[in-house]
Amino acid sequence: MHALLFELDSIQDFLFASGRLRDVAGASELLDRLTDASAEDNLLDAVCRALDIQVVEHHPGAEEVAFSRRAGGAFYAFSEGQGSLERLRDLWTLAIQQAVPHLAYSLGMGAGETASEAFRNARGALRRDTSRLRPTLPAAAPVAERSRRTGLPGVEFDARGKDGVRDAATVRRKTFADLASSTFLDRFAPKESGLGWRDWPRDLEPEEDAPERAFPFQGDAHILALIHADGNGLGLILQALNRAAEARPETFIPLYSAFSDLVERVTSAAARAATEQVLRPVREREGTTCLPARPILLGGDDTTLLVRADLAMDYVRVFTETFEAASRKELATLRKDHDLGDDLPQQLTLGIGLVYLRASQPFRMAVRLAESLTRTAKQASQRCRPKGPAFLDRLPSRHGEPHRGLRCPGGPDAHPPPR
Repeated sequence: MHALLFELDSIQDFLFASGRLRDVAGASELLDRLTDASAEDNLLDAVCRALDIQVVEHHPGAEEVAFSRRAGGAFYAFSEGQGSLERLRDLWTLAIQQAVPHLAYSLGMGAGETASEAFRNARGALRRDTSRLRPTLPAAAPVAERSRRTGLPGVEFDARGKDGVRDAATVRRKTFADLASSTFLDRFAPKESGLGWRDWPRDLEPEEDAPERAFPFQGDAHILALIHADGNGLGLILQALNRAAEARPETFIPLYSAFSDLVERVTSAAARAATEQVLRPVREREGTTCLPARPILLGGDDTTLLVRADLAMDYVRVFTETFEAASRKELATLRKDHDLGDDLPQQLTLGIGLVYLRASQPFRMAVRLAESLTRTAKQASQRCRPKGPAFLDRLPSRHGEPHRGLRCPGGPDAHPPPR
């Protein structure tokens, strides 16, 4: 068996490189269409079709490939034929550099007697590849003018807008900023709610072409909350799945695929519940065109979004409670279907980082801070007995003084957001 693993590096840096909400929205849709099977015209399926490689669910042959994961811009592919994965690797790396210029990634290949052994060897190769520096295209000539927002070499000039020189990645982001065919936003919309791309804000301030698509702030307080959530203890769960697969090697691909799909369903259920219980009532009460939030990323157990500051704690509470409740039900089914016994936890939990910022402040710095706070929250969760409760670490600012506090999302809110 042979395995090919592909993961994106520094996703948040790519998403927030421009600093404009419209470009962030386009980048979100662009990344979602890389590997996710639910996305229309996703790039991974197109590459497989071009190579005449058949995608199967389990037990791939020499000219077939099976995926145990394909979400968040990543995929784990398996095949009995090394040549099939080498062709997939070669065309995929060419296609992704054309589709998403300047996007950093890592990949690794490995082989073994079983899918588990092949995965383990490919994982080691991927980790070694993470430190590799790759040249990016287009390359900059000595006299090339660069984008003032990103510092990357320019490929076109925006004569009518505010951007001036645009780099290749920004051009691609703007191509997907028209979300009329968006599938990414569907995972935040409750089923049969009728919510579509027009219900989400595209700009922070009203623009001439669509003033109604601006973020619905409350009065003059243009304050946002950037929320980043990541699952707790998933590494331990994957170790338990690996032990089960070692006892029954033929179950490795279906078992990992089932768990990957489970995490995706649970995260989407939490996002939809928070939209239904927090965002929609506020819009109906205030009579605004757009919902007071902007989804940025939902891939696996990773979620990033911007929400109006006064709604942040309510959003976190509903998201966390739904995530845990949905995971209890899904894990019970997985445990029963694959005879996993007590190796799996009763539920999944989250580590959450939350940063309050003004709309004029740079997103890139805020998201790095949110990721740092998420790591602190996850570490605090691991120190608890029993391990693994949901934790939130946030950095509000009151009267110019920063304050950090660790707390459970369902607990009392001792430090209200800034106003």
